[in-house]
Amino acid sequence: DFQNKIYQIKAYKLIKKNLKPKRQFLELGCADGSFADFISKNTNTKGWGIDISLEGVRIAKKIGISAQIHDLSKPLPFRKDRFDFIIALEVIEHLLDTDFFLKEVSRAIKKKGSVVISTPNLASFNNRIMLLLGKYPRFLNYTWKDFGYHAHLYTASTLQKQMRENGFKIVETTSSNFLSPFITKKWCPAIVRNISMFFGDLFPSLGSHIIIYATKI
Repeated sequence: DFQNKIYQIKAYKLIKKNLKPKRQFLELGCADGSFADFISKNTNTKGWGIDISLEGVRIAKKIGISAQIHDLSKPLPFRKDRFDFIIALEVIEHLLDTDFFLKEVSRAIKKKGSVVISTPNLASFNNRIMLLLGKYPRFLNYTWKDFGYHAHLYTASTLQKQMRENGFKIVETTSSNFLSPFITKKWCPAIVRNISMFFGDLFPSLGSHIIIYATKI
């Protein structure tokens, strides 16, 4: 159940539409493997995973994901052209050398293979209002002491540009939701949630998270 992570719901729609049966995919930052397991079971594909958490990898292996511990600031432990599809949700903002990361993702994907990347949107509508009011934007950390430190935040156009520079063709850009950060709350009506998610598709540059589907050139 990914009800409280709207970016996963929207990313899954892109994955479901583009990941063909019997193919192999890799999730970077797979945590406990639950999302990779969900994808694998609903697309008839084989899921692999990487995470820096020993406990997360242990759980992922237990549910059938071929997972291993790895630091994503290092080269991926796979040969060139290994996977049909790579998924990296809420990962790139934690890394210092993002060009290296994207080059490694491109190396590990087969020619014409695919990737889905998501990351918080620095230029979301909410952040624009907060900056206008002199407030610090959401998702951006100013100290390493903060849990889940974000080294970078992107706008949609900047992430698109960097991905193109590292060997990808942008196919589709969307966002998790627009203007409604409370839509994951249980008391939020379903119609409000659905409308917010719909407007995330219409105005991805203003949504809370950027979600990009691209193919390797």
